[in-house]
Amino acid sequence: MKRKFPAFIVFALLFVSGGAGAESDRTTDIGKIISEGKFQPTVPDDSAFVSKYGMGSRAETHGTLFRSYQDKKNRTWVRLSIDTDPVPSERFVSEILVSSKAVSKKVKPANFGDRILSLRGVTLGASVSALRKLSGEGETSHGKISGQDYEVKRYYPVNGDPSLYNDFYIANGKVIAFSVGLTE
Repeated sequence: MKRKFPAFIVFALLFVSGGAGAESDRTTDIGKIISEGKFQPTVPDDSAFVSKYGMGSRAETHGTLFRSYQDKKNRTWVRLSIDTDPVPSERFVSEILVSSKAVSKKVKPANFGDRILSLRGVTLGASVSALRKLSGEGETSHGKISGQDYEVKRYYPVNGDPSLYNDFYIANGKVIAFSVGLTE
């Protein structure tokens, strides 16, 4: 499935965030994005992440490009989901997943710092009860990481706006991964 962001979503995110959309305003600090649970002030493009973290291990499935990394210091894996627009400057990162489980058989090393270990105050390895501090019940579904199926709780961090989401992957009553993402 090709992830293409209609102009109204990009402009809405710019308007809500107060960002002017300048390239210098696009944060590529994955720790900052994860700790805040949202893309601020604008949605970063793929080339900005590649400049900061390297190419990662690449895979493409159903029109989405994935870049995978391993932060050995924190024993975490990071997977970026990127739309495959033919224009490189229009390839936006649509999801950042941080996991305590391997996200791919092949990964490239990167250092993301300690801020990637917590999303909206919920840390990797925390009990599922830690999700109670988030507003609402969260929507329950299922998602896969490296072919393994997990329960997923989805929350909307910006006033319930469904275009921006935070997913928490659950196994044996613990948070084993989380993500910040945009819907199409």
